[in-house]
Amino acid sequence: MTDHTPRIVRTDTPQGACAQLHGRWGAAELGTRRQWAAVSEQLQAHPAAPDLAWDLTPLQWLDHVGAQLVWNHWQRAWPAQLDCTDAQRDMLERVAELTTGTEPPREPWRLAEEVDRLGLLVLHGVNHARHMLEMVGQLVLDMGRLARNPRRGPWRDVSGHLYRMGATALPITALVGFLIGVVLAYLMSLQLRQFGAESFIVNILGISLIRELGPMLAAILVAGRSGSAITAQIGVMRVTEELDAMRVMGIPHG
Repeated sequence: MTDHTPRIVRTDTPQGACAQLHGRWGAAELGTRRQWAAVSEQLQAHPAAPDLAWDLTPLQWLDHVGAQLVWNHWQRAWPAQLDCTDAQRDMLERVAELTTGTEPPREPWRLAEEVDRLGLLVLHGVNHARHMLEMVGQLVLDMGRLARNPRRGPWRDVSGHLYRMGATALPITALVGFLIGVVLAYLMSLQLRQFGAESFIVNILGISLIRELGPMLAAILVAGRSGSAITAQIGVMRVTEELDAMRVMGIPHG
């Protein structure tokens, strides 16, 4: 079986030391962190030197990723001794042509910038905590007003929201629950058939869907459907400045 692992083999020739590249030097093979680290370690063990020859002819595959890796290891200069095919040379020449100049220098670490970044994070955290405290406080005040005068509560709006967010979500919830039940029944039948326990599919579905998965699925679907609808409605109200008008009129949470 052919070994496709990218690797470097050092050989001694009459002309001197030679580094031979074997395997497949492509994006698929070099995409894993473990393989990239192994190849980088092998390249570091073979630094670019005038007396070191490079032989790319044993390669099974070379694409732009492998060519870029080799070209960067050569410090973006052609080695004194290089043996490769025409296709490999074309790939290396294309990489050398499209490679930009020297990498921009990294910005030095500055204590003032780190302190400034930390201060911004702290201010954002304090701002979020303040908004959370305002929301909880407003909720407590509204609940207190409602407890003192229950007749002035927005019961009609509450019932309307319960109908639009809960009752109208039942059809899609029932449809999704039915489809999930069909899929679970099919998958469980394949597994239970191996043990001759197909007669227990109904009992398992009844327990799993009605008692366990049913309430959770219904809650997730209703929350996702109603939550996205509420978010979209609030976004439209913010664009049309309805929230500002409600805040001016003194409506809570306006």
